[in-house]
Amino acid sequence: MIGSFQDLLGKAISSGPAVLAVAPLSEISVREALKARDLGLAAPLLVGDIERYRGLLKGSIRPEHLIGEEDPDLAVRKAAELLGTGRADILMQGDGAPRSFVGTLLHGNGGPLLKGPASYVSLFPLKKSSRLILLTDTLVHPSPTLEDKRRILENALFVASALEIPSPRVALLAAIEQVNPNIPSTLDAAVLSKMAERGQFGNAVAEGPLDIDCALSERAASRKGVRSPVTGNVDIYLLPDLESGYALSELLVFIGAMPMAGVLVSGLRPVLPLHPAVSGEMRIVQIALAVLVNAKRKHDEG
Repeated sequence: MIGSFQDLLGKAISSGPAVLAVAPLSEISVREALKARDLGLAAPLLVGDIERYRGLLKGSIRPEHLIGEEDPDLAVRKAAELLGTGRADILMQGDGAPRSFVGTLLHGNGGPLLKGPASYVSLFPLKKSSRLILLTDTLVHPSPTLEDKRRILENALFVASALEIPSPRVALLAAIEQVNPNIPSTLDAAVLSKMAERGQFGNAVAEGPLDIDCALSERAASRKGVRSPVTGNVDIYLLPDLESGYALSELLVFIGAMPMAGVLVSGLRPVLPLHPAVSGEMRIVQIALAVLVNAKRKHDEG
């Protein structure tokens, strides 16, 4: 099991380079792509205003890996098409607002550019226990349905598998730990919990509904009558909606001072939007995370 960002980076480097499409371009994103190349993480494929960055590139990338496109939205579309045709393994946003980038990919005028249900997984290190925890969905779904949550959970489990977590423990979060018909998130959590109990999520163990108190503390859960191997030992936190997921991830970063990396999973192909909670130094960790997710996808496809 990968227990730290340093372990993650080392494992990704040993997995070999993936083709990293970047669009639209910025000076920072070009430098990050070159750094990923120098570390052996990725082979950059740049899509955007290439002429603007000729001086920075200094002929270090082959011409066939440079695609000129001054319009940012068209650059994103071209890069997504490279992902769809298999010419690129990972798509990274280089510039612009994350909502606009994700919107172009999922709701563009020409239809969605990504295959499969999309959701964002935030990754945090727990230093005291040398573990990584996953929060989802923290970027895409404003009000996920039960079916959305099933797919969000499956995407998170795929990322957990790429991180070599053998039997992921999932906390299905809600406002309270009891099923209440007036609180839809508790009903969704109860259904997902039963699905997990019947093996519909492989070897994952899911418990819900759980409030934060029960999820974090086995003692608190026991006091409230909840007994589960998940409480106090969570690998994946499934949030009830985007409002709570986005807010919690930013609270952990900006108030809790926890570093965060993240990946958008869609059709098992990794995408890296610009997320305001991901610091500049964590961007290379994100690329490493995407490399591992891509390696897992290729392994499963045989």
